[in-house]
Amino acid sequence: MVLIDKLLIILRDRLEAVLQAAQSQPDKLVVLANPIEPDGTPTDGISNKLVMFVVSLQHDASTGTFVSPVLGRNDTYPISAPPLIMDAFFLLTANFTGINYPEGLAMMSRAISFFQSNPVFTHADSPTLPPEVDRMVVEFVSLDFAQANNLLMLTGLKCFPFVLYRIRRLTFSGPAILGVSPSVRAVAPVTDAVPAA
Repeated sequence: MVLIDKLLIILRDRLEAVLQAAQSQPDKLVVLANPIEPDGTPTDGISNKLVMFVVSLQHDASTGTFVSPVLGRNDTYPISAPPLIMDAFFLLTANFTGINYPEGLAMMSRAISFFQSNPVFTHADSPTLPPEVDRMVVEFVSLDFAQANNLLMLTGLKCFPFVLYRIRRLTFSGPAILGVSPSVRAVAPVTDAVPAA
């Protein structure tokens, strides 16, 4: 089963390593956290950091819901529910204020360059990628001003620089088998067919 938190932790850690290489800091530069608490107050520990958080999960229906049958044991076909393919949208915002604002823009620029240069993450470059995920594809999502405003209102953020990314095609499927169907060996001929005139 795909765990979204593990994928975002991988992205956070890879981005953290890139930012620390450019500008070594004793504290973490990237945090994975909801920036606003349920009561509307800012979350502690996110000031002067890049904040990463999920804003939406959406179904990807491009592959359909058909599951190809695979022959199992004893000449039967296991029946299982089709997988659910989803895209996870995450926001990366520069939560820098006052005189630290330019520093936030610099970090945001490095983050954009990092994801542009590394749109695909595999086991070769990200060994902690879960075994059920062959690769993780991260794609920039462009928003117009109205969409950006709606997203800021939805998340409770003020006017902080942000970028929206999508992790493509996460597959959610369970190991449970719903039933077993026997294979068809022969089809009996139809004997009561009406002969053609």
